[in-house]
Amino acid sequence: MSKYTSNVIVAGLDESDAENMDAQQIDLARVTNFGIWLDGSGSMYDWEQIVRDCLEKVKNAIKNSKQADEIQVGVTRFDSKVVPGGYQPIDKMKTDYYAGGTTLLYDCIVDGTARLLNYMNEQHAYGTTSNSIVAILSDGKDLGSHNKKGDAKKAIKELHDDEVTVAWIAFGDKARGIAEELGVYPDDIKNVDATESELRSIFDLMSKSAISASKAANEGNTVAGGFWNV
Repeated sequence: MSKYTSNVIVAGLDESDAENMDAQQIDLARVTNFGIWLDGSGSMYDWEQIVRDCLEKVKNAIKNSKQADEIQVGVTRFDSKVVPGGYQPIDKMKTDYYAGGTTLLYDCIVDGTARLLNYMNEQHAYGTTSNSIVAILSDGKDLGSHNKKGDAKKAIKELHDDEVTVAWIAFGDKARGIAEELGVYPDDIKNVDATESELRSIFDLMSKSAISASKAANEGNTVAGGFWNV
């Protein structure tokens, strides 16, 4: 079932953190895989506790929604390494977050794409239809990835080709324009200022958008105007 491969070496990984919910154990006809891929580079250090708070609020928002049982969340962090998180029921969502190091943005995109698309294939093989979303937050350009911009752009296209929504949060001025260069659809990009209020606000919108998208998918609908249009 592993059609997609990654050339990213993930160092120091606790494999249990990267494990997905067993596709054979899913008893729903449709689920939403919601990936949150977070920049954990040194420039995000001052935002560590705020990001942790925001992740807790995302977890609680989904947990308290009517869509809680159908949303599986995986939180991945990228800095000088990629630390992938498997797609699990909301009760098991990881909310720890640490910042320091470089920005392996391209490696995260390539590795995360392979992991998600392979998991979607597993889900399909066992009779579950998946609606998948990836929300990527970055405050700047890639620094240090083995993969190049073209590799990341190709991965984004693969996600789009499999009808995965790719949402992007450009956090601060230095992050502007990166998503467009990688082929993320304009309606799925949010440019936000590097302030606490903006960061908290965009995480709040992220959870609302994921819940709305999951509800729409289960009703056979799509959200017009892009991921952020709630």
